[in-house]
Amino acid sequence: MRLLTVTIALLLGAGAAHATTLEFDDVTCSGASCANYGNVDQIAGNTYGDETGLDVSWAGSNGTSPSPILYWTGNYSGLNDVVWTSSNDATGSLTITLAALTGYQVTLDSFQLGSFNNQDRTSSVSITELGTTTSFLDTGAITILGSTPTTISGPYTSNSGIVISFGPSAYNVGLDNLSYTVSEIDPNVVPLPAGLPLLLAGLGSLYAVRRKRK
Repeated sequence: MRLLTVTIALLLGAGAAHATTLEFDDVTCSGASCANYGNVDQIAGNTYGDETGLDVSWAGSNGTSPSPILYWTGNYSGLNDVVWTSSNDATGSLTITLAALTGYQVTLDSFQLGSFNNQDRTSSVSITELGTTTSFLDTGAITILGSTPTTISGPYTSNSGIVISFGPSAYNVGLDNLSYTVSEIDPNVVPLPAGLPLLLAGLGSLYAVRRKRK
């Protein structure tokens, strides 16, 4: 089994990994603690979430022009410390780009959406790979429940990056608990075919059966 484990690690170009969850409880607005409608300093400067191997950027839109990404204390389906954008439900959208730097890959683990005043509202979510036509998820219109947060779960992994967009609405629908993992990889490793993890799992099962028979 040791040989199989080493082989899998080599094929995947595995390395050190670091998991992060952005909870927006540590942000500032105009250099002070954020209050409702606060313009988040770190997001405005496109630094919030940045770490070794990853560049995170944020963009809000009202449908025709950029709009700031703002803070709210709570009352979004039970979530506290959320971010939102725009000025109406019909056109507002929010986009987060997790761009992996050379020698790293990023995995989107999950994030949560909540609805203001704990009322059911409609939005949509798309998750794509940065710089390609690959779509990981396109929900179409979905109901964001007021009674409980809506959790969007991966994992979705890319060596280039992941683009998350939601809206409309991104006004009365807010974002919280954005979780992702950044891993070191060998930049010379060729991306794996989608079916290879299943093949490796099958090889592991075959090895276990052969070992049992012995």
